[in-house]
Amino acid sequence: MTLYQQVFLLYFIPGIFISFLIVWHSMKLKFLYRNTLFIVSILINWIAIFLGVHMGYGAWQNMPNPPEEAFADGAKLMMSLIGGWIPGSILFALMFLIIKLFKSFSKKEIINTNP
Repeated sequence: MTLYQQVFLLYFIPGIFISFLIVWHSMKLKFLYRNTLFIVSILINWIAIFLGVHMGYGAWQNMPNPPEEAFADGAKLMMSLIGGWIPGSILFALMFLIIKLFKSFSKKEIINTNP
């Protein structure tokens, strides 16, 4: 694992975890509050992706004898800034579906166990 990947994960994983908690707790709220928190969750995913890419490249470029790939044209950085909402939205959708499935299976299990 490169230094870029290590630093990227240091920013990405906590952001995704916070976003997951927001989605989990917002499922109980009313429509307006829930949708507002869904947008906040997508923004957190976007920020986590951008910060991971930005800080990862910074750490990679500042290490002793960095490889030439560390000084790439910056397309990944700009794409994560401009288009980071796309993977952020996909991550949100996956979290939403996983939580929805988990809650539906847990409700069915509770209903089936009660006589």
